[in-house]
Amino acid sequence: MNDAATKKKSASEALNTVTTQANTVANHANTASMNIMKLAAIQLTNILNGMWATLMANPLLLVAGAVAGLGFALYKVATAESEAETATRMHNKAIDEQQKKQNEYKDNIDKLIKCHRG
Repeated sequence: MNDAATKKKSASEALNTVTTQANTVANHANTASMNIMKLAAIQLTNILNGMWATLMANPLLLVAGAVAGLGFALYKVATAESEAETATRMHNKAIDEQQKKQNEYKDNIDKLIKCHRG
């Protein structure tokens, strides 16, 4: 083999080695993150099981919470302003502002006419 071919082969082998090492590092990182996810899932399951056991031991608390939530939701619905009411209120406000400006213009025009007449 000539010198150029040897260098090309050496460079190719070095590149393959680096690629393999990078792949190995990525696989190790993936394995570590999967282990962390498994531990987090186990911990979450344990927490949820404990919470469920607490709720089942005190069903009155669960019912009271549901009733309170329903009451609050009904209050919000009953006191909410509908889109039509909001649009009507904003429209009336805009008309009032425009009427005030129109009255100002009219008063200014009347003043100018009085000044011009003398």
